[in-house]
Amino acid sequence: DEVLVLGDIAGQHQALLDAVAAHPNAYIISVGDIVDRGPDSNRVIEWFMTNQERSQVIMGNHEKMMIDAHENPQYQNLWLYNGGSATMQSYSYSVPAAVLGWLERLPRCIELTCAGKKYFISHAFYNKLDQGAPSRDDQQDEDFLWARNWPVLAPQYHAQICGHEGKVFTKQNGICIDDSHNRNLGAIQLPTDVVLRYPHKAIVLS
Repeated sequence: DEVLVLGDIAGQHQALLDAVAAHPNAYIISVGDIVDRGPDSNRVIEWFMTNQERSQVIMGNHEKMMIDAHENPQYQNLWLYNGGSATMQSYSYSVPAAVLGWLERLPRCIELTCAGKKYFISHAFYNKLDQGAPSRDDQQDEDFLWARNWPVLAPQYHAQICGHEGKVFTKQNGICIDDSHNRNLGAIQLPTDVVLRYPHKAIVLS
């Protein structure tokens, strides 16, 4: 079965729809950062919440900032400065509690086997994979959200897939599919490992 792993969507709803339309039978996985900066974070979240039977979102640092900002006022300025203002605008300045609850339940990493190939997927590269798969406690590690690590060689996996870095690149068996700095939604088709790009159709807001 086909799997399409998407890089940082960043509120670009039309790019998400373009990617899904090009792969109508694929299971969709997002590496996180589905919100902020672009104008349609509310519509991106709505798509994933409506299509949970055919999709999975992994938590990124922007989802974590959004959650933290709503739980503690001292984190609001950090989130708003880093693109959260566009998300708040998309929700007419009131994010529903059901949305925040859904975000809080997102996993920080997943393992996936596709056509006999084993993949490890998280928002940022996790440089402890050479020590084995992370435990449940390990999955609270902030490195899954924020780290700027080079991937380690983890031979138990065919590839590690992440976003977070803003540009597409490969190193060792790591593949970064975030192409947001080039105003594209990056993606990778599994199990072919073909990297794809879907241009942003909307302006990026501060």
